[in-house]
Amino acid sequence: LPRRAVEVQSDGTIRPVRARKNINAALNVDRFGGGLRSIGSNALDGPLVWDGDYTTGWSPDWDDKAEDWWIEFDLGRAVSLRQLRLVFDAEAPPFDLFDLLVSNGEQKRTNARVPIAGTLVYRIKERIKGNRQHVVVYEPQAKEHSVIQFVRVQVLGGVPGARLVEIEVEALGDNLVL
Repeated sequence: LPRRAVEVQSDGTIRPVRARKNINAALNVDRFGGGLRSIGSNALDGPLVWDGDYTTGWSPDWDDKAEDWWIEFDLGRAVSLRQLRLVFDAEAPPFDLFDLLVSNGEQKRTNARVPIAGTLVYRIKERIKGNRQHVVVYEPQAKEHSVIQFVRVQVLGGVPGARLVEIEVEALGDNLVL
């Protein structure tokens, strides 16, 4: 029987497992070996951006160098993206200038077309300027940008107290093939 697609009940009957639509793929990254891929500042708070709790979150240590104000998140598998939402603390100003970078897991390659281990190609690069929104939404405009695995937020400007509380990745649904 296909694992995770059906369940055998105690009376011997077989039932299909419920497959959900429009899931937040960030909430079960641990199941797929995902989570924090890398972080430049305040590593202890990094995992708080996918815990489903809007009262916790991550912000860089504002005393660190500005080039270290980033967080990179791994979904643990590629998902079909409907919408990506960055949710900021409602009680504080949001990051006002940041880059959103998204990758499907493709690696950079040498001139000989050999993948370079540990690298990523970011096909989606959005600079958000003058942000005053507490929920920033990205929706892929092209089909080739709809499959994602990694999300990176590079903070370029903000004020102490600004905090990213959730990265939400609305995907088509549960992938039973996995």
